[in-house]
Amino acid sequence: RGARIAFAPGTYGKSTRLRLDLAVDDGRVDVVARLGLHAGGLSVAGRVRAQRLPLARTRVYAPELGWSDVGGRLSADLRYTYVPARVHTLVGDVRLSDVAVRVPRLDSPVLTATRVTAELAPIDFRRQRVTLDRVRLQGGTLLVDPKAEVPVPLVGGTNAPPAPAKKRPPSPWSVVLKSLVADDSHMLLPAGASTTRVGLELRTHDALLTGSARVPVAVALRAGDAAATFDGQTRVDAFDLAGDLTLRQVSLPAVIDAFGWLPSNRVQTGRADGTLHVTAGGPSGDLEVTGPAVVEDLWLAADDPHEFSVGAKHVAGTVESFRIAGIGHADVT
Repeated sequence: RGARIAFAPGTYGKSTRLRLDLAVDDGRVDVVARLGLHAGGLSVAGRVRAQRLPLARTRVYAPELGWSDVGGRLSADLRYTYVPARVHTLVGDVRLSDVAVRVPRLDSPVLTATRVTAELAPIDFRRQRVTLDRVRLQGGTLLVDPKAEVPVPLVGGTNAPPAPAKKRPPSPWSVVLKSLVADDSHMLLPAGASTTRVGLELRTHDALLTGSARVPVAVALRAGDAAATFDGQTRVDAFDLAGDLTLRQVSLPAVIDAFGWLPSNRVQTGRADGTLHVTAGGPSGDLEVTGPAVVEDLWLAADDPHEFSVGAKHVAGTVESFRIAGIGHADVT
């Protein structure tokens, strides 16, 4: 108490070594650093190793996401370098395990991941630049309900989207994602009292994650013999999607029931193949599909099949325009 400590360049001939060992709940953080004093100020070269830090408190730093709980653990091995007016960087890798994100009014997590790894190229604080070399998510699940007011409640929870807020000034930071792979994962679709699991794989590369840049994205969905792949681009700051959708043996009844486009059992059988061009979002907010398609073993019927029913072994044609202006409404030409 009352003591004053001062450092002056040249007083000590060598740098000072600092070590901290911290306990955070049942996780640990080990910090080893060397401090040096120069005419321009204090330099730091250190290493931070974290083991199994709980993620539970992280949600309070981003309340706008609407998350009610975050489970999982964080481990990291990071190296920090600071030399006044010359270097200011952070590099290393971060690992998450057993991640589970929950939102209010839903019993099941909206997002889970067995393992997430991220390799950081040097984060340059002076140039305000972040580069993520490789990010990989394994064993993940994502809850999607196309019939709900908020189909993907990961951001904002189950609440309807709020009125658009005033645009914030653009961030001076640039964030580049060199490679992202999500594999061995599933999309969960509510189906009455049960849930349908659809295999999910997601990839992107060389993506600028700031501003209104367009990001390349490839998505593959699989359920049994059926598969759907999307290869295109989306924007970072808004829902604006464009690309090609390839269908292989996709069940029409399953898709129509999932989105609620028609009363249940109107389309009783049918498998679709084709390569379609898809645009979604953008200024209009609509979904539009065009392109050639083939449907096998198609059968449509009314509630009473004696009243109306029609079928075909093979139907081939081109979709000139299939537009969805809102959930539950389709305008087909």
